[in-house]
Amino acid sequence: MPLLCRKRKPLHFPYMTSSHSKVFVVLALSSLVILSSCSSKKTMKTSLADIVKEGKNYSCNFTKDDGKGTVTTGTMYIEGQGKNVRGDFTVTKAEKTSESHLIRTGDTMYMWTSVMPKGMKMTLSAEDTSLFGKNADPNMGMSDTEPMDFSCEGWSVDDDVFTPPSDVTFSDMTEQMKAVQNMMKSGSPAMGKNCSICDRITGDTAKAQCKQAMGC
Repeated sequence: MPLLCRKRKPLHFPYMTSSHSKVFVVLALSSLVILSSCSSKKTMKTSLADIVKEGKNYSCNFTKDDGKGTVTTGTMYIEGQGKNVRGDFTVTKAEKTSESHLIRTGDTMYMWTSVMPKGMKMTLSAEDTSLFGKNADPNMGMSDTEPMDFSCEGWSVDDDVFTPPSDVTFSDMTEQMKAVQNMMKSGSPAMGKNCSICDRITGDTAKAQCKQAMGC
């Protein structure tokens, strides 16, 4: 328990003057503000999208059990109305554990996991109103519209939290998809009916979208 949150014996000041009283009142009020943070954490049944709509800076923890052997725990860091969002997730399934992470800054999304050597980067379209983007990794184990039990508290925003790790190489999915689309429009002989062109794209989600677009 933080030091200021511990119970203390009342203090007595037998020789306090009026000027001392004013100083004491100011100090007392300041202490109340600090002490109020000891009980600022709140639990709520809601969706992440609704939490973002509150427009506050939150750090939220959650645990989700899908009832089929998969348990997801995570921490979300939210700045304002979703201007910056970070999620750190741990997924346990069949006694195997993996970690996944995402950062959204503006319309740019970064995703990386403990089971892939590279991360993915994408630019979200203006039509994509999903907090994680409609092409987010399903292995995160949650969606931004799913109601869950969150334990949230206010936090002082740290810009480093929203900075992608320097030791992870990110493949630009948006640029890769544009390249494939341009080849399709130009009728490039390299395309033909060979769906293996989609294998050049990094990330299972992007590969699946490519094959769907080509009718593979």
